[in-house]
Amino acid sequence: MTGAIEKGPKPQAPANVKGSTTQSNNDKEGRIDKFESVRPFFENKLSKKDLFKLEGELRKRFPLSKAQQVFKKRIHRRGCAKSSGLSNTQKKAIGLYNLSRTGLLYEDLIPLHNMWNSYMENYLGLRHLKDSNTFGDVTSPNYDETMQQLWKADYHGAYIKVSKSTCPSLVGVEGILVFETRNMLKLLGKDNILRNIPKMSCEFKLRLGDYELSFLGKNFMVRSSDRSIKKLKGMRQISLFSFN
Repeated sequence: MTGAIEKGPKPQAPANVKGSTTQSNNDKEGRIDKFESVRPFFENKLSKKDLFKLEGELRKRFPLSKAQQVFKKRIHRRGCAKSSGLSNTQKKAIGLYNLSRTGLLYEDLIPLHNMWNSYMENYLGLRHLKDSNTFGDVTSPNYDETMQQLWKADYHGAYIKVSKSTCPSLVGVEGILVFETRNMLKLLGKDNILRNIPKMSCEFKLRLGDYELSFLGKNFMVRSSDRSIKKLKGMRQISLFSFN
């Protein structure tokens, strides 16, 4: 065979939205032209009402027609960034909230307690409280601000003692706070025993520098994570803390 090889037509790219709309309009006009050519036949067979409906249907655009399809770009939206940490359900499933009664050593938590003392000293400004004569009295200066700070503070690592309780066996129990829930405080005593203390029936005391802080557990029944973002409200809760 001689001569140049004839090249076939190049494949055309899919029509864009504008081209598809133009083609669909041409198809609609073609349907109307064909209808006009057979209009006399339908006028003899159909009533004016049915003829009007038929003409209206022919003027509609049919989305299922290939000529009417409009190709839209799919926008892949990025959802909210997923947290890399574990959910509460997963933490419970693997037992992160289940602390053994034995196995923890009190001496291992002393650095945590020292760290908590430094945290509270800087957080509350104990030197400033002492200079301003703030002793937990409602009439003392900066009382409301101090109560808000104490309410939102984190007490993991504090050395807490049960001063009063409706259950006599709980009175005098003390230790470093290892874990806090809405209803319980888990204290590790010097005998290396972890004890679960209910908040509802107890009054607690803890040492804070030159101050001694006391609070009722029933007014403290909030998770520590929620307490840090909630505001202390009401006169009943303002008397939650008192300095002796």
